This record gives sequence, structure tokens and C-alpha cells, in this order.
Amino acid sequence: MGDMRNYCIEVHSIKSALFSIGAAELGQEARELELASKRDDDAFCAKYLPPLLEGIGNLRLRLEEIFLESDRNKLRTLSGLFATLSTLDMSSLTTAS
Repeated sequence: MGDMRNYCIEVHSIKSALFSIGAAELGQEARELELASKRDDDAFCAKYLPPLLEGIGNLRLRLEEIFLESDRNKLRTLSGLFATLSTLDMSSLTTAS
């Protein structure tokens, strides 16, 4: 089992960032992961973290396209979300125990 306390903190931050930019569907997925981590459900977290991260990656690509068309500087407003994602170390939770 991985470090579920820190996992919960990280996924909570991701959830908040997603909701703050209006990505409600992804935010809900992050909320489910947060709740699962509070239950120490590492199997759920291992199963549903990769699709969430893929969804966030797709969101980033779409947002980059939108912002690059209008104003490259607007990408900086999303740097906190992507900086958080790049520092995540949830490798211990990517496979079920």
C-alpha cells in the first residue's frame, strides 16, 4: 500500500484546481479518488488515477491550442495546475496490491 495520506493531499489539490478552471467532470473524477484515498482503497486509486491523468493531459492539449490561438501568455494562468501534476509521485499506486 502506498502513502495514502499524501496521495489524498495531492489529489485534493488537483480536484480544487480542476474545479477552479471549470473542468467539472475531471474534478468529479478527482473527488472520487480523494474519497477512495480516505478509505485507503488503493485498488480504486490505482485503477482510476491513470484515466484521470490522461484526461488532464488531454485538457492541457486543448487549452494550449485555445490559448496559443488567442494569447500565449494566458497559459501562465494554468501553470499551478500543471506544476502540481508534474511533481506527483504516485507510482506506488499505479498497480493494485
